[in-house]
Amino acid sequence: METSEKTIVKEVPAIKTFEGYLFAKLNAIGSKSEGPSYYLQQHDGKEIPVVKRVAPWMKYPLLHACVGQKVALLGKMTKVAVAEKSGIHCGYVLNLVEPLVMGLDIDLKEDTLWINKMPGPAMEYPPQMKSIKIKLSVTWPFRSIWHGECPSSQLFDFGIENPEGKTIWRWGQCMMFKPEPTKVQIPGASPKSVTAPWQYFEDAITVEGLYVAKAEFIASGQVIRKPFWVKFPQ
Repeated sequence: METSEKTIVKEVPAIKTFEGYLFAKLNAIGSKSEGPSYYLQQHDGKEIPVVKRVAPWMKYPLLHACVGQKVALLGKMTKVAVAEKSGIHCGYVLNLVEPLVMGLDIDLKEDTLWINKMPGPAMEYPPQMKSIKIKLSVTWPFRSIWHGECPSSQLFDFGIENPEGKTIWRWGQCMMFKPEPTKVQIPGASPKSVTAPWQYFEDAITVEGLYVAKAEFIASGQVIRKPFWVKFPQ
């Protein structure tokens, strides 16, 4: 999933795409103008300066958020102050990696679900439904906004896989969603989380072993899994 940060740049009429690895060097070391200069290392190893439209000693937020990442810069070639070379006058940055940091937590002590299979005098009627909370967290770690889109109003999904790898529960199958594209934004450095209950009947779980809780953030296509044990007390 491509991610982006936009800056309005009216003076960039002819847009081209420059792909490569974005990095920074410290310029004017020891002077009052000491600050980062930005470069794009292309696939052939060529390093192209990138225009920084802030004071020499300042970080440029549009670029600095993606330093150390593979990016696509949309802009045009122009003259830059660094060594009077041609460089990229950039107005739009696409981050080409999966940048979202995801976390998954299941409300189980020591990651173990104990299922009572001990015979009793009589079965409880009606059967009691149990519930366990599953929490997905999503973070965009940069000082910008992550943009994505989902094919429907469903933004995420949860599931449980048994030891054979078969999905025995999916949260999305129990819900209804609008069948229309939905845009998603994640502000930088501000974790977003959502919790869903896994509801189950103990009698429906017949096999001990290593189960897997999983969650998908649909806008980025990222899936995260967390294993847990199902055990029957002896």
